[in-house]
Amino acid sequence: MNPVTRTIQDYGYLKDQTDPEAFLDTLQKMVADHRKANEKISLTIDVDKPINDPTNRDLRFGPYIVKQIYDQLRIPEFIQQNRKSKARYDLNEILCFLTCMKLVFPDSKRSTYMDIQHIFGTEKTFDLQDVYHALGEICDLRVALQKHL
Repeated sequence: MNPVTRTIQDYGYLKDQTDPEAFLDTLQKMVADHRKANEKISLTIDVDKPINDPTNRDLRFGPYIVKQIYDQLRIPEFIQQNRKSKARYDLNEILCFLTCMKLVFPDSKRSTYMDIQHIFGTEKTFDLQDVYHALGEICDLRVALQKHL
């Protein structure tokens, strides 16, 4: 497949800047500050947790690990700050569910939703139609989420 490129932030061409050296210095400082601000992601797994605990069904720690990374990236806070819709479903829960399942157990949205209790270890607090409606809202947040990450 052909690579896909997306512009997340456009600063213009270097040749169009009034002071190219100062512009490059500013960009390098922004990148350096961003790298310093990034926290390392660390995982912790409770080895004393029983195997039959709902969060690790069938010895699958995959969703548990991905959810920890999801939370450490502060995606729930991002959604809370940037969500504009007043829909009744929990967008954060749906995005977390879709993210975890697409990484750990890729299948259709419908098939995965039907097996949510067994794989994801949680009760159904949203229905399949909520998932489809949330996809539009997630699409609207995609550029801002990329910047956040």
